[in-house]
Amino acid sequence: MKIKKTLGEAMRELRTEVGLSVGQLAEKSGYSRQMIWRIESNKMNVKIGKIIGLAELLGAKVTVELIHDA
Repeated sequence: MKIKKTLGEAMRELRTEVGLSVGQLAEKSGYSRQMIWRIESNKMNVKIGKIIGLAELLGAKVTVELIHDA
């Protein structure tokens, strides 16, 4: 199964859709610009709580779908 979009790609796309810069999202979230950049660049693993918090700031929901290909 091929992944269509990484978490980082989805976060960057959503952030730009709502018109926020990395710095603006960092300020709103309380995380550093470097951390936001690392998340969007898939350079770090992020706990689900942080993902949910960032998604909420961007007006989105987090859903997870696990599919077993037999």
